[in-house]
Amino acid sequence: MIYDFNTNSGPADAGDLVMIEDASVGNLIPDGSYDLNGNGVQADANDLAMLKDASVAGVDGLE
Repeated sequence: MIYDFNTNSGPADAGDLVMIEDASVGNLIPDGSYDLNGNGVQADANDLAMLKDASVAGVDGLE
């Protein structure tokens, strides 16, 4: 599932937000999947904002 970083088979949720936030501060090794806006910077503030929006609007909010 897209943006399901915690692999709980659900749409973007609080657990996924925690994971991308951890990646943004270096607690997880970010990979290509953390670059939601495609700007080449992994887990930046814009990626976190996009995932936050998706967790409220559902994954369709990112597509």
